[in-house]
Amino acid sequence: MRSVHVARSIPRIALSRATRPWLPSVAYGRLGPVGDRAADDRDLPGPGWVLVRNLQSGICASDLAVLRAEVDPRVTIAALPGRDRTYLGHEVVGEVLAAGAGTGLEPGERVVLDTRFQGPTCRSTETGSLCRACAAGNPMLCENPDRFPAELGVGGGWSERILCHASEVYRVPPELDDDQAMLVEPFSLGMRAALKALPGPGERCLVVGGGMAGLSIVQTVRLLSPDAHITVVARHPAQAALAEGLGADRVERRLDPARLAEPSRMFRGPLGSYFVMGGFDVVFDCVGSGPTLTTSLRLARASATVVLVGIRFAPVKADLSPVWHQEVRLAGVLAHGWERAGEEDAHTYDLVCRHLVKGDLSTDGFITDRFPLAEWRRAVARADARADGVIRVVLDTTRG
Repeated sequence: MRSVHVARSIPRIALSRATRPWLPSVAYGRLGPVGDRAADDRDLPGPGWVLVRNLQSGICASDLAVLRAEVDPRVTIAALPGRDRTYLGHEVVGEVLAAGAGTGLEPGERVVLDTRFQGPTCRSTETGSLCRACAAGNPMLCENPDRFPAELGVGGGWSERILCHASEVYRVPPELDDDQAMLVEPFSLGMRAALKALPGPGERCLVVGGGMAGLSIVQTVRLLSPDAHITVVARHPAQAALAEGLGADRVERRLDPARLAEPSRMFRGPLGSYFVMGGFDVVFDCVGSGPTLTTSLRLARASATVVLVGIRFAPVKADLSPVWHQEVRLAGVLAHGWERAGEEDAHTYDLVCRHLVKGDLSTDGFITDRFPLAEWRRAVARADARADGVIRVVLDTTRG
């Protein structure tokens, strides 16, 4: 089968990093570490495995970061054991082609990926007892990432097929169409972030970033806390328009502390420092750079919560003084898992699917571009350009 993946080739990765500032397309060109190469077709390794024919997959910012070889060797995750190939694409919906007797799945059923892009987990390796995270339903936080099994899965969302352990997929309700099913994974990031620090009635929250993560947080917060006040910082007009349509009360185009601090009081100090008295109750930083984290912490009121949403593969330099001086809580969200939602305990996917079926969450406007899998380089260039109007670019494996 054909599969787009990143090879662990030091010379190719070095060339990609060296040319990135002036020629970023080298990363996915003929000389880069990313390629459209053949992956082995294999039989099911055991009764707990499944073979999936992909239907469509989104191009996520984390895919682009891996593709561009942006993983800084100084970050903690760079120390984790890896594999020779990293298969791209985790926002994917597919159809079961074959399933082992122990999976509970049947050919023809549609599934989305759950933990595939994170690597081996206690459940997928079947190599021993469960760690604390896996036992609690949070395999994304597995404490045994070095348990590489004898059989490894093949393929990702940017592939024709995926061979994986059944614990790495989730059966989607038949009421959802393929677009809705594909967006279950990114919407779950927004759901998990919102549940991490849900603003109460009348409380003010700030969402920094108008991409997929930020927009999914906006509509989830509006759904779960309809009387909260939501401010969004969205760079592009299309992002701003969609944020307003999803329920944002206020949209700003720039991360301007003075404007965002209103009506709170701001004290200015030397060398550009400032102090905000009575800022936001919750801040979701969906960018995660040093400047955005510094601004997010400074705009948070005393005892507020700042949530870092998503993945960033490089160290950041930020002013952490609000964490101790104002006792601001700093939390992080990676993806999805087991949640406490009101009086209910449920998987993030269950919550998102339920609200999609009921029509409480909308996918309108999120998918802006479609390309066949064979044109993945054009699709990446479109997503990488970050032009106005682009929210999510989709690779459609059903098109020639």
